[in-house]
Amino acid sequence: MVKRIKQGGLSRRRLVKRQLNASYSHTQRSNKIFVEGPPLTKNFQNNFTFMPLRLPVVRVFEQAWDLLKRQTTLGEHKGFEDAAFSPHGEVDYYHGTTKPRAEKIMEQGLRPNASVLERVFASKDPSVASDYAQVRGRSRKEEPRMFGIRAGVKEQQLPEDRSTTSMRTFTEVIPREFLVPMEPSEISEELRPLWEELA
Repeated sequence: MVKRIKQGGLSRRRLVKRQLNASYSHTQRSNKIFVEGPPLTKNFQNNFTFMPLRLPVVRVFEQAWDLLKRQTTLGEHKGFEDAAFSPHGEVDYYHGTTKPRAEKIMEQGLRPNASVLERVFASKDPSVASDYAQVRGRSRKEEPRMFGIRAGVKEQQLPEDRSTTSMRTFTEVIPREFLVPMEPSEISEELRPLWEELA
């Protein structure tokens, strides 16, 4: 973006000073990244002085840096569930969810849900988590998703047993490096009638 200012008004020094002050104030207010424009030039044909304004850069650079500053492993990607691909061991627990929530989990890790007693629910049985994802997805018209939680998370926090079932709960955020996206299996025959009713 270029701003034109006719000669004969403010002096060049005052124009530059005004621009720098305005740019500095705007930078302080918005806390954004700015790039310098090209140096001032003079167009003799039109008798105008051109003053390039500083342009705000989209904050994608900050977002990209957040993703790059933590080194990821193959074990955080679908298809690499085996313990050999992650320093955090084998998959011990499974968490079923749906696509919108899964997208947030991929960015922020698995966070306790305020609507369910500030807990992260997981299961030792992958079919239980898969069935939950299938039923939840069907009821919300969303695609089912599932995550494996690696055993290394127990060095950060110990899960709580839920009576005699295969369910476990976590009270703190499970960081992204302990998670691996997995493909949910087909709905079990036991829950298929309920699943079909939700169609």
